[in-house]
Amino acid sequence: MTTRLRWFAIVLAVAPWGHGLGCDNGGAGNADVAAEADGDEADGECSPGTVQVIGEMRPDRPFVGMRVGESRTMRVWVQAPPRCPIGVEVSAEPAGIVAPAAAEIPMEVGDWYVDVEVRGVAVGTATVRAAYAARAAEFTVDVVTPDVTCAGSASGTLRPGGRVEAVRMGPGGAFVAMPPDESLPEVDVSIDCAADIVPAGWVAIGPAVRIGPERRFSRELPAGIPAKIGLLPAGARTGDATVFFTDGRAAPRAVAFANTWLRGAPGGGSIEFVTPRTGTFQAAYEASLGTRTRTRRYTFRGIVGVSMGGGGASLVGLRNPERFDFVAPLGGPANWTYMLHYVRTYHLGGFCTAAPDDAGDVGERCPTPPPERMFEIEQEYENWFYPDGRDGQGGTFNRDDYVQIFRDMSLAFGNPGLYGVDSIYLPPGVPRSWWEMTPAERCASPVVLRDFHDDEYNPDGSFPVITFCEGGEAPGDVGRWDPAGRNDYPLDIALAVDVDGDTVRDSGEPVIRAGHEPYDDVGIDGVSSMDEPGYDPAANPDPAGDDFDYQFNPDGTERNWLWDGPRGPLPGEPWVDAGLDGVPGTRQHADGGYDWGEGNGRFDYSPNLLEFFAADGGSLIRDMPAADLDRIDILVDAGIRDLFVFAPGANALMGALTARGRAVRYYNDFGGTYGVSGVDDILDPKRVDFHGLGRDTLIRYGDPDAPEDRVMVGDGGHVGTVTQVINRLAYATFAMSARWPGGDRRPVAPGRDLMLSFDFTSPSTGRVSPVGMILPPGYHVAENASVRYPVVYFLHGYGQEPTDLIASAIIFQNWMISRDLPVDLRMQKLIMVFPDGRCRSDPDTPDHAKECLKGTFYADSVRPDGPKMETILLELMDHIDANYRTSAPRDVVETY
Repeated sequence: MTTRLRWFAIVLAVAPWGHGLGCDNGGAGNADVAAEADGDEADGECSPGTVQVIGEMRPDRPFVGMRVGESRTMRVWVQAPPRCPIGVEVSAEPAGIVAPAAAEIPMEVGDWYVDVEVRGVAVGTATVRAAYAARAAEFTVDVVTPDVTCAGSASGTLRPGGRVEAVRMGPGGAFVAMPPDESLPEVDVSIDCAADIVPAGWVAIGPAVRIGPERRFSRELPAGIPAKIGLLPAGARTGDATVFFTDGRAAPRAVAFANTWLRGAPGGGSIEFVTPRTGTFQAAYEASLGTRTRTRRYTFRGIVGVSMGGGGASLVGLRNPERFDFVAPLGGPANWTYMLHYVRTYHLGGFCTAAPDDAGDVGERCPTPPPERMFEIEQEYENWFYPDGRDGQGGTFNRDDYVQIFRDMSLAFGNPGLYGVDSIYLPPGVPRSWWEMTPAERCASPVVLRDFHDDEYNPDGSFPVITFCEGGEAPGDVGRWDPAGRNDYPLDIALAVDVDGDTVRDSGEPVIRAGHEPYDDVGIDGVSSMDEPGYDPAANPDPAGDDFDYQFNPDGTERNWLWDGPRGPLPGEPWVDAGLDGVPGTRQHADGGYDWGEGNGRFDYSPNLLEFFAADGGSLIRDMPAADLDRIDILVDAGIRDLFVFAPGANALMGALTARGRAVRYYNDFGGTYGVSGVDDILDPKRVDFHGLGRDTLIRYGDPDAPEDRVMVGDGGHVGTVTQVINRLAYATFAMSARWPGGDRRPVAPGRDLMLSFDFTSPSTGRVSPVGMILPPGYHVAENASVRYPVVYFLHGYGQEPTDLIASAIIFQNWMISRDLPVDLRMQKLIMVFPDGRCRSDPDTPDHAKECLKGTFYADSVRPDGPKMETILLELMDHIDANYRTSAPRDVVETY
């Protein structure tokens, strides 16, 4: 759920960003010549005929396209800027296809690039060359016709590691491939032309192609369809090309496929992506692209968080959208609806009924259901998952750690599984006097409750129900419960069914999970997919088209982990008005019993569970006023091997944005942000178009097919590999910097006294919270006395301190002043603030009197005596604005 990420700060402090941001400097030239950039005067005279050292030349992309009469501009970069003015010669072969706007383009001292403009003269393909001395960069230009006809087909058997391809289908080819995963089935596929599926208001850039038969897979398959890239309008970026999809049953819709990239020549290229489904696909762009304007109010504030801080960033940012331009949950429980479903199903699962067998022992285990979502991990209560031996997890999360996290969640939002009217935290029937005991006393004196009903494990109330303690682990197996272990850590928030009556929770004795009345999550039609006419698990698994799917059907109500009531003529999901214990006719709290909500004629969640939903990022997105949602960007990441399984929840979070009409983008690993898969390089801001990637992005870091040695160093883990740690921070911060208009990127010496720490006293609560802070280079320079700066609030993880991440100042300041980066690609100078999210009680304070154990989750605790961390963070923002030179909000007109 969160981590002890102190090594995260150490990694950042020693990250190899000093020169070239991890790129090869090319030997002579780059570091030396970069020192003369940004307008510094060259050493000595610029003699006529002197050849400048500029290193390699490269274009922004390998191709560009247009129609006859249109013009396009390609940016050509140099490895290091010249010390003296030079001229870059431009030519095109063969002649008559395109016309360069200039035969020579001047390049001044300190310039990192030239913009080469060409105009389409006649239909055809030409090569444009930009050259200086022995250095040159070439790119292809296709001048295209507007037709997107289709011809050709292919068929074959698709096997793990294999590929079926139609080399030519009009403007380009089409293919489907299968990852080298032996768990995937062999399938016969065909690739054929299909009828257009692009709706009105969109312009097709390629024909519709059917990859069949229509089927769903447990993994995403690489695929590509024809696209005449030259039909995209001037200024269009990769992210502006959209893929429409239909499975032949549902209406075509725009789908956000991961790693969507334009490939090949503009007149005969393709659009490639990865897809978990086969069907009919077609590429298009919105007809109004680049012609619309809007006025966006920028606050110049962003909020980022890792792990527990990711949940906090989602909570604080999405509940206060008027304060932020960017909300960036990096890992963490940003989607509580999914998270609590997963905890209920897996962390608390694995039990059958509590009835004993003939020998009086509890019967055999009932396995938890097999994972149905990508990146889910199967586990059960007596065997919590921990990837032993793998780095990149942020800590060794033993059973004590898990219990501690579950307790802190309940101290922040209330007990989600058991609702006690007299206590937000304790289960029903458990007196506060028991909580006031020491841990050892609680373990030695369990509370025993009689006539406690539960529809799953104790329907007739015949077994006693008890409090119990945890912590015993099998030797050498982190996470696996050992009944003979120490088990001296109270799990205050839970109750177990004591089948043998010995007042100790024994192996197989179930843990109760009762946060809502019983219901069937079958969708508002009231019928499960398996009972719908035409159901076939492979060919037609969702006949009514009502299954929730974050990509293809984000409004679906079946298996969306929520109860959905009647809607129009549809009856809603079946439920039983039996109260939270799920058993009709049991005594309610008001009558001295343990149940709540029975017979009131409405579906009931535990009020505590509703507190979690109120902090849930997906719910906040779905309910947010359109004007508020329109002015914020949401940047998310999650590891595909995260032991806390945050990736499926992150997918669902982005699905909520899709349901609101936002064009989200998914990227598999950071190489996906510049169209390269299977690499683990440090993100290079010279290669990543932070605008073109889309406003709302999810990066799922980790390679599903990574070799074991890479998995062992943390690939896709809760924290990730060393490179992934750096990239997570780099992407979110650079994306904010690149998209905030204006900004100070001038060269300046790093300066002193830029790292601060202070105690902040909340005006409303009196709580004293330590705060870390980084001021931008040049903040104290006299000539900058009137310069104001954007602010990013960075929320730390579980068990950390604000100062644990302040060492990242080194890398932040490098990004802001690096002469190895062109000025307009540098990070603009920012104020970074690291608020407090740790519990602040004295270690000797009894549990019942503590704020919490190790993490507040940045929430205003539902307990009257709990910390009000969201309130404190908002007050801290006001304090920062009152005492430091922060940017004032302003309106900016944008074209989109």
